[in-house]
Amino acid sequence: LYALTEDGIYLLDSEKVTENAEADFESFTEFAPIYDGHLTKKGLSKLHISLEASEGAKVSVYISYDGGEWIKAKEISSSKRQNYNIPLTIRRCGYYRIRIEGKGDYIIYAIGKVRYFGSDM
Repeated sequence: LYALTEDGIYLLDSEKVTENAEADFESFTEFAPIYDGHLTKKGLSKLHISLEASEGAKVSVYISYDGGEWIKAKEISSSKRQNYNIPLTIRRCGYYRIRIEGKGDYIIYAIGKVRYFGSDM
């Protein structure tokens, strides 16, 4: 796994990474627009995320509808593997995006969602 920083590109777990780099390391995962295989309007009511974070790590989950602003859905700071059910305010949209930001060491095991499909309008 490689990381891009202001100082260059690093191979993680190499000699260039300092001992406490994981505690200070900031990262994010941003998914491409999700259409769920339908071009009709849809709504999301919940996200389900299974993750594990190291002691002191913080993870934030964001959602964006139809290219709009990022809305923080949940901030997580747990040191054991857990499943999180994140309720969302239902908004009809053509597509949505999910972004997960973190500081420190964390592992995302799975992401699921509860959604419904609507009309073309």
